[in-house]
Amino acid sequence: MRVPDEVWEKAAKKAAKEDRSVSDVIRECLDEYTKDQ
Repeated sequence: MRVPDEVWEKAAKKAAKEDRSVSDVIRECLDEYTKDQ
């Protein structure tokens, strides 16, 4: 998966403030996206 550096950096900064990883955030988003399939 390719993500623009600017987006990744913003996501990493926000995730760190929440004591999470970007991978955690991505997994949560994918779970939500696919929950009705």
